[in-house]
Amino acid sequence: MPYEILVSDNFEAPPPAWSPQRAVDTPAEALAFAQRCVDIDLRDAWRPGMSAAELYDQYRYFGEAVLIVAIGAPKVHFDGWRYARSRCELICALEKARNGA
Repeated sequence: MPYEILVSDNFEAPPPAWSPQRAVDTPAEALAFAQRCVDIDLRDAWRPGMSAAELYDQYRYFGEAVLIVAIGAPKVHFDGWRYARSRCELICALEKARNGA
């Protein structure tokens, strides 16, 4: 499998070694799995009334950093922190809309 997804705990300082999570065949699968890892951390960190900035801070301090490693295949760019920031904005905006605020 030409793509390996690795994670490292953001909470540790310095971060511990990268741990393999899954190997996949395609760039699309690698990207989808990496995004899912971040989404799960955000879902677990989110609390009602939380702002996007607060949710993002929770992810940065307590979530997992995600890395996609290409093994003899084209590189897949994934910036987990950038993805998390955009998802925090979306999650909090949707929650705000749901509550009529």
